[in-house]
Amino acid sequence: MTVTLDTGEWNDDGDAWSPSTGENPGGFIVTVESATGSGCGPGQPAEGKAVDVLYSDGTVVTFKAAGLNKKTKVRPKTDLRKVSPPVLEYGRAGDKGYITGIEVTGGGTPWKCQFANRDALSVINITPMPNKRSAQ
Repeated sequence: MTVTLDTGEWNDDGDAWSPSTGENPGGFIVTVESATGSGCGPGQPAEGKAVDVLYSDGTVVTFKAAGLNKKTKVRPKTDLRKVSPPVLEYGRAGDKGYITGIEVTGGGTPWKCQFANRDALSVINITPMPNKRSAQ
């Protein structure tokens, strides 16, 4: 699994990784593209306050807005390697692991999508919700 920022870099933030730029006013917008092009059914884009990405070895990587500085926190930090300023990785090429699902909660109706094998998923986009103060 590779987690890549569009801008900025990942910073060590205690027990989590946080992006160096931008704010998160309290949630995420999530879209999933399956490898077959069929997507993950109704409910996309999903919105919520927490996003869990489930991995085949039982690891759960969580994205959550936290703290007074309104930063995204990605945990567990100890399981994610920073391989370059904008890129975190979990697992290693050739380890046969894969993302088995994604769950979005805290935004009304919980939403989830599951993947039967490593070839079923193309990409997951997790974007901070727009800052309500700047939206007009």
